[in-house]
Amino acid sequence: MTAPRSSTARGVLGVVAAALIAGASAPAAQAAPTTAPPAPAYVARDLTAASGQAFVPSTVGNPVNEKGLVAGSTTVGGTARAAVFDLTARTIRVLAAYPGQPTRATDVNLAGEVVGVVGASGAGRAFAWRTSTGAVTLLAAPGATSSTARAINDRGVAVGAIVTSAGSRATVWNIRSGNRFTLAMDAAVGINENGAVVGYRYGLGTANQALVWTPATLRVDALRPLAGDDSAEPDDVNDRGVVVGRSYSLERDDLVTRPVLWSSRTATPCSLTTATGNSDANALNNRGQVVGTEVSYAARTVRGVVWAGCGQPVRVLPVPAGATALPSGLDDGGRVVGSTATRGVVWTPAG
Repeated sequence: MTAPRSSTARGVLGVVAAALIAGASAPAAQAAPTTAPPAPAYVARDLTAASGQAFVPSTVGNPVNEKGLVAGSTTVGGTARAAVFDLTARTIRVLAAYPGQPTRATDVNLAGEVVGVVGASGAGRAFAWRTSTGAVTLLAAPGATSSTARAINDRGVAVGAIVTSAGSRATVWNIRSGNRFTLAMDAAVGINENGAVVGYRYGLGTANQALVWTPATLRVDALRPLAGDDSAEPDDVNDRGVVVGRSYSLERDDLVTRPVLWSSRTATPCSLTTATGNSDANALNNRGQVVGTEVSYAARTVRGVVWAGCGQPVRVLPVPAGATALPSGLDDGGRVVGSTATRGVVWTPAG
């Protein structure tokens, strides 16, 4: 099977960033745009609690909600622990369960219901944590060697994947009722308030498919890659059914991924950038703003950005001193969260 690029995208971006900074050669690229980008319209600050405790947002899914709660992790006694950061109160709530084991939170809804993973990468188990009561449960995964939970909506419906000896299968859990079902995908990565689920299917040595399932159709539909590409993967879906992700070609294998937007499940995708590099669209809000990382091999740049849509102006996120910061999520008010190699960052719209 051909591994999805979503599983390694941020690692690849780190390698590309290091190569660009060091001046190493990169794949041939088109000339960079000559127009100067607009001035940054965001103010960056570290995601550090009033107590001084550091926090790093999840790098998968869209980890921030409209209450300003952010899913991620903090370090306790040298071990990563699932945690939720409150942007308003500047406090961190840390998961008490599974002491001594690494845990990480991937998403949190308005009710404070959190999903995440306990255990080492590749062998972890998905869990649900109700911060209001402290109750923690492992999500049902019969016969699984591992499981992951990537996102949860405000109705308490979570999505992810279970892995068994037969392979990986996208799974939907209702953490309130305990109901569970699987979808004809290898993994689910996002869900909106209407229950639409996005995910992907690995290619058997060929292309990887971006997929969307909706309760209205009860059907899994493929999202097309950009012209000239053979593969695509989604990252997020908003309540209007707009999907963002990446498009690329396994046949070319040229380290070029393009951030894309699908305005509906049947729409032709559009590219969010003209830069040629290993770029990605990570998340979007209900206003249509998209955050991601734009890499230009020609300009030798790696930058976190906010797109207003295809063909629309791009806002560059200011970089904390001496670091490369990559965004991973945003809320409907435009607040963006992300991280450097060592710490979390929040960008707040200026003015």
